[in-house]
Amino acid sequence: LRATRFGAAHCASVSAAPTSFASVGAAPTRDAAAAAARALIGTALLAAGGAAARADSEDEAVLREGPVDAYGGVTVRVAAGRADDFPKELDAALARWRANGITGVWLEVPPERADRLPAALARGFELHSAEQDHVLLAAWLPPGPSPLPPNATHQVGVGAVVVDSKTNRILVVVEEVGPAAQAGVWKLPTGLANAREDVAAAAVREVREETGIACVFKSVLAVRHSHRAPRGKSDLFFSVLLEPVGDLSATCQPGEIAAAAWMPLDDVAAQHGSSPAWRRIYELAAEARGFRRDVYPSGGVVYSVPPCE
Repeated sequence: LRATRFGAAHCASVSAAPTSFASVGAAPTRDAAAAAARALIGTALLAAGGAAARADSEDEAVLREGPVDAYGGVTVRVAAGRADDFPKELDAALARWRANGITGVWLEVPPERADRLPAALARGFELHSAEQDHVLLAAWLPPGPSPLPPNATHQVGVGAVVVDSKTNRILVVVEEVGPAAQAGVWKLPTGLANAREDVAAAAVREVREETGIACVFKSVLAVRHSHRAPRGKSDLFFSVLLEPVGDLSATCQPGEIAAAAWMPLDDVAAQHGSSPAWRRIYELAAEARGFRRDVYPSGGVVYSVPPCE
């Protein structure tokens, strides 16, 4: 589009060329004028193409900034540009952010541009976390300690308490890998919630993946808070009461589940008799008690104790 506009401007000036030719001397022939016009147009288009290429190169910003957030911070992604240009671009950006009162800077570095990490670390950025598509660094620009939140401190786990009300049996599995597999105990279907996944949905999904049995959510029976999760994290574990629907025949997930069965609640609880926490969970399952789940238009979910009947 830029080349087209540039060429059109020069074409307009070419239309007045015969007058200028007349001032030089004898009027040119029609063929000579046309040739001159073509030459001027060609030169203009070549110049326009070069200018467009330079502009496109300039458009490929080394740093791609998002809007200032509600806390006065900004998220920046390392984009295109030469690696050699990154340090000076980052220095200029840091000076501008400080002048503009920006507080925190979140810097996303894609894996293909990981060679920019040393320059960012040398300028006060600290490693924060990593996702599949970027490494996240953070820098607090004002003087004093940084109040920026650390990396996630907790993982969220779910344990599905699936009770067949007709037989008062509970769905249990034997895992193929992990500590429970080494102990050889029957246990609840368990797993970790995905990002932005509600615990009720996570429990239903885990049962479907591990046993092939479809369920509907009934209530949250209990929440356990512990501090022995991997990599120094804490753990929030939700015990979720589910009701099976349809076929109750189990199909074990290959590589994860060695066996699945329906067992009496007392028999399952007896395997975990040394654990007061698990014993309490099975007591709540037997009583069919738990937290009510309310979903709000804003997307939030609240679990609360239901009113006494």
